[in-house]
Amino acid sequence: MAIDDELDAIQKQYAESPTPPAFEILVRIIGAAFPGVRLVDSIRTYFSGKAAGERVAALLEGLVHTVQRIEGDLGKIECKIQSPEFLEAVLVGAEYAARSADRNKIEEFVAVLAAPFSSTGEGVPWDEVAAYIRDLSQLTRADLLALNILCEVQGSLVLEQQGPLDPNPFVRELPKLMLAVQERGMSREDFYSRCGRLSGFGLAIETQRIETRMGLGDHSFRITLRGKRLVSSLRHASTRL
Repeated sequence: MAIDDELDAIQKQYAESPTPPAFEILVRIIGAAFPGVRLVDSIRTYFSGKAAGERVAALLEGLVHTVQRIEGDLGKIECKIQSPEFLEAVLVGAEYAARSADRNKIEEFVAVLAAPFSSTGEGVPWDEVAAYIRDLSQLTRADLLALNILCEVQGSLVLEQQGPLDPNPFVRELPKLMLAVQERGMSREDFYSRCGRLSGFGLAIETQRIETRMGLGDHSFRITLRGKRLVSSLRHASTRL
């Protein structure tokens, strides 16, 4: 399938349609990838409500434009687009986009869906992309701000091939971390509570206490590799943290 030619044809065909062309582009691709399965009609029916349909269309349009910006030619990633794993991740994104009235959330969903097409996100499996979308639907802007602060201070300490979890490097960075929290206008208590929430999603971990380096009221959290990958994915979003 010559996807770029198909894209032009669909844009002309649906120029007067209330459904944005990107929606038709993606459902056509899905239909071509899974002939005989009425997924296209199912998607349109499920998201037929006007407001929900507009939000899903915004997600799909954003995804097409973002992937085009990364790859240039959609034909280069045709095999990825036609995989069942990609389809499942997109359907999860569409489901949560339909529920959300927050445009920032939809942009975050687009960012994580597009991340595997970039050089920084190639190692992220599609089932993890779907999990990230579910997580993002429950995380607040303050939660993500706390995650971003952890990544800024500790990102270089968290590597793909990680050895035993040594708390010392993270505890040594605790004064720097608390300074970053203060500069972002977040109280220490609020930061700790956000880190506790992030731990429930596997995005952060509370490290072992080192009494000689920590005060009675201090807590030390570290970002996980999963959390670092999410921050990297979200940097594709137009709403920066």
